[in-house]
Amino acid sequence: MNRNAVVWIVLIMLVLASLAVYSTYFSQVRSFPEQRSSEVEQLECWVYNKTWEPFLSQFQNEHPQVDVKVRVFRSYEDLYEELLTSLSANTTPDLVELNSSYGVAELAQMGALQPKSGYMAAAVEAASGEIDPSFSASFSYKGKEWAVPIGVSIPVLFYNRDLVNRMGSVQQLAFNSLADLGSTIEKWTAAGSKDWQQELAMDKDLPSLFLNLWLGAIGETRTERLSELLQMWRGLVYDARVMKPLQHNLAASDFIAGKTLFYAAGSENVEWFDRYIAGKFAYGLLPLPGTTNHKFVPKLTAFAVLAGENKSKHAAQMIQFLIAKDNQKKMLGLTGYLPVLQSVLEELRKDPALPDKYNQLLAKPLSFANWQPSSQDRPRARMISDILGRIEGDPAADESEAIEQLLPYMP
Repeated sequence: MNRNAVVWIVLIMLVLASLAVYSTYFSQVRSFPEQRSSEVEQLECWVYNKTWEPFLSQFQNEHPQVDVKVRVFRSYEDLYEELLTSLSANTTPDLVELNSSYGVAELAQMGALQPKSGYMAAAVEAASGEIDPSFSASFSYKGKEWAVPIGVSIPVLFYNRDLVNRMGSVQQLAFNSLADLGSTIEKWTAAGSKDWQQELAMDKDLPSLFLNLWLGAIGETRTERLSELLQMWRGLVYDARVMKPLQHNLAASDFIAGKTLFYAAGSENVEWFDRYIAGKFAYGLLPLPGTTNHKFVPKLTAFAVLAGENKSKHAAQMIQFLIAKDNQKKMLGLTGYLPVLQSVLEELRKDPALPDKYNQLLAKPLSFANWQPSSQDRPRARMISDILGRIEGDPAADESEAIEQLLPYMP
């Protein structure tokens, strides 16, 4: 046998050995590299709450065949604007976080969402049967549900417990209205030194706060109720002088910095405050004055599957994952939102290890207004913010004109 024949035999044996190893390896992993890459399915998810990241990461770990791409927006307004743009360009994500404040009716009208009945498994439907009907109503339009509620926030009054204690006023934290709160703070300030830079701040989500106050107003007619609220708002700024005008975008950061005595906002801020106050001072929370004797207008966060043939089948799995009881039990601690499943809410209420700050939230059964989405939701929110901005910015603003403009939008 000549030298060339030996070389060829060796090469052929090496090739055969390589093929044997290659075949054995990929029979064990059950696919070739090209096949494996094609089997990994992408799931694009848009959210406006960064606090969902632990849940999304856990889902990714439990579903390695899914490549979860998450885009986090600074606010729901930013997300909604980008979603409208993506609809025009046909570049929508698979899954999107929606807020009950506005947008559901418009998206349903545009055919942008899949109805819940099209993707929810029977097991998930059973779990969603535990959701308060008013929560589901917030995402129902023309007889169909377009998103699945995951967490709920209610309006509360945060307060700097350390500052209140210095005034010796901790036993006086019962206010019938925000006007009552303003007059009480005036008395505290007159009685001693002022240890804070601002008495009362309102979160930038003014429409949510205002709608809850609207349901609690006691005027005999709608015009009288609205007049009462606008006069109260003006009084906080210009009569009692306990609220600085047009400072809502800075309100949360000022409270975290210890500058603010009282701060009205949604209860979902608890998680954020726990993270960033981090023991610098103690804080507590109370029902928002003026909302204690009526149904709340909840601020709900939900997830919806976008319409389209190429949307990931794993979008429904993500919703199923978030609505599962084990994850609903983690909801309050990880996101600040109360769980939407009633059985989990009851377990929280009876939990002796629940932090004291939640007692005011869960001491009594919560009641919610049945509020269905409308195409007027977004114009209403903009009008409320605009009117309150005018009231705060100009002490001579025409109240009758404000009532005339805002009243048609009020429920």
